[in-house]
Amino acid sequence: MRKISKIEKLKLQFKQHPVPKDLTFHDLRTLLEHYGCTFYNDNGGSHYTISTPHEKYPTTFSDHGILKNYQIKLALKILDELESEDKK
Repeated sequence: MRKISKIEKLKLQFKQHPVPKDLTFHDLRTLLEHYGCTFYNDNGGSHYTISTPHEKYPTTFSDHGILKNYQIKLALKILDELESEDKK
């Protein structure tokens, strides 16, 4: 039996229907950094800008613990784009 890595578990959690209500910013950061995204915070606040290797425009997420539904949908969009680029 094959062990599932932490990244694969996180990816499965994000893609569950219905989406779990306990996904955190830390989970998001761990998952997206694995795919080469860079998180930076210039002002010391709670908002982090994410630049991805394939996006034209950076995306901003707030670190307030539990993610909102719109943040999860945006993260899934980014994740799908990153996975499709990796397959090419």
